[in-house]
Amino acid sequence: MNALSPFWKVTSSGVAFDFANPVPEMVDISTIAHELAMTSRWGGNVAFSYSVAQHSMLVAQAIARPEWRIYGLLHDAAEAYTGDIVTPFKAYLESKGADVIGLERRILQCVWTRFGLAPPLAQKAEAVDTADARVLATEYRDVVKGRSSRFQPKAPPLSARIRPMNALDAEDRFLEAFGSMMELARS
Repeated sequence: MNALSPFWKVTSSGVAFDFANPVPEMVDISTIAHELAMTSRWGGNVAFSYSVAQHSMLVAQAIARPEWRIYGLLHDAAEAYTGDIVTPFKAYLESKGADVIGLERRILQCVWTRFGLAPPLAQKAEAVDTADARVLATEYRDVVKGRSSRFQPKAPPLSARIRPMNALDAEDRFLEAFGSMMELARS
């Protein structure tokens, strides 16, 4: 592996991840599962422990086509490396010239390559975006602690309510979901 830039971190699996030069060999499913399970959604503005891992599993389950669900499960995989940057702050950083979305896309490309997945084409990407919007609306209804009338979700929530899941269970279930969804994606 090439020398690291000054912009790297060590992951929970002990692998160095270089933000300036991410490559698929730096991606590890155990890192993704663990770090997403330990990362709170909504910048921590939650009524109970609610992780990006649990969010990602809900997004995956909200996708109608089982063979596409792996893309929902991995749609926020970059956040295992960057942390969860709340959307308004991400937009602010972008307005100041930071290419946060570009970095997330480069990391996701490494994730897809690492696991032998083609980048999602329009229909798959739209299915993920739709499921993500529905889960966000569900989170706003069930999980978010501080609400504002100034924010209105752009999709209807799912009918099922979100229940608390501890981080260790979220990590284990994420890894189980990854295994089963990868099989479906390859079939």
